[in-house]
Amino acid sequence: MIACRSCGKIPKSRRLRGRKHYTCGACIKAALANPSLNSNLVEIRCDGCGRTQQVRRARIIPCDGYTCSLGSCRLNPDFRTPTPPEGFVCALELNVAGGFSGYRVRLATLEDRQAIARARAIRDAGIVLWAQEQGEGRS
Repeated sequence: MIACRSCGKIPKSRRLRGRKHYTCGACIKAALANPSLNSNLVEIRCDGCGRTQQVRRARIIPCDGYTCSLGSCRLNPDFRTPTPPEGFVCALELNVAGGFSGYRVRLATLEDRQAIARARAIRDAGIVLWAQEQGEGRS
């Protein structure tokens, strides 16, 4: 029979009984409330909505900023990651701090600059075609 490592409480759910280790919810809440027990937790804040999450220091990948969704915020859909200056790119990374995603503004490599130039050429060609179609439709 498995019991809580801290208080000895036996879990009610049968699916938890097959585990090697078990900690009840009351003990988890008490540990989170006591700063001496969770000294390695760091609080990460979403840049869009301000939502916070506590994550172990070892689970964090350093980034310039964090969001609660990829490149944007779940609660504030108008928030966007900062637009990098010319010659820089904004790299988005998934799950860098628990459920939060992160972004870094870094110097663009040669391959990045070539990809940006190709994307701009495709965009400009599409705008020209669209403008021609709009002009023909009005005549």
